[in-house]
Amino acid sequence: MSASSFCYALSDTVAGFIPRKVFLFFVSAFFLFCRRTCPGRYRGVEMNLRAALPEGTGEKEIRRQTDAVLQNFSAYWVDLAYSRRLTDEFIQRNADVKGLEYLEQALSRKKGVILVSAHLGNWELGAMLMSRLGYPVHALALKHKDEGVNRIFSQRRRRHHLKIIYVGNILRGAFGVLRKNEILALNGDRLYSGEGIRVSFMGRDVDFPAGFSRISLHTGAATLPAFFTYEAGGRYRMEIEKPLGATDEKAMTQEFAERAQARIRQYPAQWLLFEPFWETPAWPV
Repeated sequence: MSASSFCYALSDTVAGFIPRKVFLFFVSAFFLFCRRTCPGRYRGVEMNLRAALPEGTGEKEIRRQTDAVLQNFSAYWVDLAYSRRLTDEFIQRNADVKGLEYLEQALSRKKGVILVSAHLGNWELGAMLMSRLGYPVHALALKHKDEGVNRIFSQRRRRHHLKIIYVGNILRGAFGVLRKNEILALNGDRLYSGEGIRVSFMGRDVDFPAGFSRISLHTGAATLPAFFTYEAGGRYRMEIEKPLGATDEKAMTQEFAERAQARIRQYPAQWLLFEPFWETPAWPV
């Protein structure tokens, strides 16, 4: 077993024995310790925050927000380990879901729906939540290089009936999902492979994936931005926005970039990118 798969397996095991708050305390402490001992490793987070935060934000605030990013990444890690607790009762008690009317209206057109998100909050848990609510969700995902890690993520997803389409089989899988009037969920803010579309984002020109706009315009499926974030008091918020209205690939991708930018600036400490966003991302991160 590799070190990565051991850590993930250990997280799932620990989640069965100790309260979430206790585990989160130790994971947060570990990441903050890493920040203090290896500050250069998190320069990408600081650089991204300088773009997302208001102009003129001081270095002290940048450092504080960087610590908050690591704490939110800890919550992301821990909540996936505790994802077995994502029952219908848990969702009713702890999650606010907004914008389902947009999703229902889009599904009524019988052309399928694309939910497009960003690396904000806990996108993986958000897809699981939508599946728990009874929607047929198929998430687009990259395979982890480590097969052991891949198996752990597959087990977590199957527990909530979340289906996965892996990169490499996108077109056939995506068109099949939409033909059945089901939901294709993906992150649209990072181009890991294939062709991109140049957009203006956070004051820079960046390549976003072309796939979601291309598939949407080809099939007639509505594309709805959706973001799953952490709120005060330990609550979660899923917000589904009205469909993108642009009618060509570049304009639609730019419209999504602007919606994602607005959300990230609303929740900058939940933007979980560890590389400068304008650079070509490496995988695995």
